[in-house]
Amino acid sequence: MCGRRLAPCRAACPVSPVARERTMIGGLALGGRAIRLWAGASTPASAMRPMIMRREHQESGRSDASGHAPERSRGPLAQALSRGRVRILRNPRSRRNLGREPGTGWPGIEVVAPPRRSDTAAALAHCHAAGTDCLIIDGGDGTIRDVLTAGAAVFGSAWPALAVLPRGKTNALANDLRLPRHWGVPEVLAAVRAEQTVLRHPLLLQRVGAPADTVLGFIVGAGTFASGIEAAQSAHQMGMFGDLAVGATLAWSVVRVIAGRGNTAWREGSGMTVTLPGGERLVHRGGGDTNRRSLLVATTLRRLPLGLRPFGPERAGLKLLVVDRASRAIYAAAPLLLAGALPGWLTARGVHRLDPGEVELICDSAIVLDGDILPPGHWRISTGPALEFVAG
Repeated sequence: MCGRRLAPCRAACPVSPVARERTMIGGLALGGRAIRLWAGASTPASAMRPMIMRREHQESGRSDASGHAPERSRGPLAQALSRGRVRILRNPRSRRNLGREPGTGWPGIEVVAPPRRSDTAAALAHCHAAGTDCLIIDGGDGTIRDVLTAGAAVFGSAWPALAVLPRGKTNALANDLRLPRHWGVPEVLAAVRAEQTVLRHPLLLQRVGAPADTVLGFIVGAGTFASGIEAAQSAHQMGMFGDLAVGATLAWSVVRVIAGRGNTAWREGSGMTVTLPGGERLVHRGGGDTNRRSLLVATTLRRLPLGLRPFGPERAGLKLLVVDRASRAIYAAAPLLLAGALPGWLTARGVHRLDPGEVELICDSAIVLDGDILPPGHWRISTGPALEFVAG
């Protein structure tokens, strides 16, 4: 289940190569008071490069607990550092890690970085076997997606506490956790000592009939959402990242729909069947071909970048937004929808906002989970396990 790449998706997905960003993981690892290269059993001893590190500790952060803690086998989080049970999984290809050494100053913290994305499961198995009470994920949303997907089989229902160093092109989870801009290892360690954690549930996507094809993440979409990944890549190429890239992608998508003519791909979306719990199919109100829908987006995040609120008020749980058939009227009302409003006339025109708990999606084109392209087919989207995240 974990660490598998869904091989058919590269050939089957009708999405241009510019959208096929693949996160690679690599880097250095720390053992005891010195770092060494961690690259799995196949790495020769000559590849190890010792380097001594010192630690600077800054007390900061706030307490923000939510709900009940998930099942875990770890000891008290506040003692994780003194017990040598804090590890960092670093992605050196994340945007803010490019060309940077992992840093110095944290004796007793092991930095683990598999050389290839496919080695993520082995790296996490190493962390689990060595004993980890807090795993710091050093990367963006794509790295988090890979760690959660690979970690499901490694940790089962007993995950360590997780922390995030937002170093990627997009860092939506970090925004949801309200991590401050200065958030780094010293701040994470301060929050660990204070046991400042919140609970979050990722999305769980399972391919119906192929349970081994299971992935976890936080934002999934289909239809024009998948096409919008190309806009995101264009924004990245122009030097736009984080919240700015989200805004640029949204603006570009709206312009394409409003300025488009006829039944463009951006208007028509994809062939979709959306089934709610109990077997009820989501009614199609948009007119035109009732077997097609323009847009589907689902998330378990409570907050989105730039204060966008297409799912309405902040709340926990699986939230779903569906647009049956895009029109100039609907996209001209995008500011209302993104601000959290849903007038009755939008609902009548086929804009759906739901908290379904679980949904089944049959889609004839690619779907996208945190920037990763998944193949068309029959997918079940539900709420994943409760995970404990360190927050500032």
